[in-house]
Parts: sequence; C-alpha cells; structure tokens
Amino acid sequence: MDLNYTTLYQLSDADLHIVFNQIVSEDLADSLFYDKEINAADFVGFIRNHTMFILIGDGEETLSACWLTDFKDNLAYIHYVSFKASKGRAVYIAKEGFKWLKRHFPTLNVVMGLTPANNNKAIQFYKHLNFTELGKVPNSITLKDSSVIDGYLTYKEL
Repeated sequence: MDLNYTTLYQLSDADLHIVFNQIVSEDLADSLFYDKEINAADFVGFIRNHTMFILIGDGEETLSACWLTDFKDNLAYIHYVSFKASKGRAVYIAKEGFKWLKRHFPTLNVVMGLTPANNNKAIQFYKHLNFTELGKVPNSITLKDSSVIDGYLTYKEL
C-alpha cells in the first residue's frame, strides 16, 4: 500500500476544518479531546500554534492523523487518530508513519504518550505498536466533567 504524508505547512485552515469535521463525524472527538470541549476554530488554532501535524492517506482517503507537541530535541509527545478508512490497516499505517517521522526528523528518537486508563481501544493500539509502558500515573488526567482518572505513560523509540 502506498501511503502519502501531508504536513501542516501544506494544509490550509479549511483543510484542518475538514479533518476536525471527520474526527467529529466518526465519533472520535470525545476520546481524542477528553479533557475539554473543542470546536473547529480551537482545533485549527491549536494545531497551527503548538504542533507538528501530519495527515496520512492512500491517495483516495485520509487514513489517520498525528500531531507532535512539546517537541524537545529528540523527544515529542504524540497524539494519534485512526479514521474508519484505516480499518484493518491501522497498526501498519502507524508503523509506517513512525518510519516517515524518523526519516524527516532524524533527531527525533522517542515519542511519548499519556493515555487515559479508561480508553481501552487506545491502550490496545499502543500495545500493538510496541510502546513501552512506564506505568500508571494516578490522577493524571482531568476529564471534561472535571472527574480525575489515571493515565498510562508510554514511549516508543523510533
């Protein structure tokens, strides 16, 4: 499968609105933006000002998106979403995405994540991607309803 990668600098604000609308239409917003309500304008502003953003597609459909935050020399936090079109291929697509990241950001050696302990799909996904689990961090995530839950701190060497 040939994958194509589109970076933030190739995307207009209208393109980012389309990505946000896809996240919402596929019912992914609540698990992805678990800490606060977010609208399209918030999403575009955050992506433009705080991240390195990559869309992964197959020439016909957008399969996934990831953004890196808190980029520090050889480490960044990763946020990842797989769309319905990636069904059955999500792990392969993510692994290829990691290879792309390493080729385009050779100093990036490690990506980290903090996954809500109640998000079983995301936990299974990072396990399939061979992330190393550093442990459960108690009371580390505040949800939209102000409840506090544990999160799993993970990393992957690229």
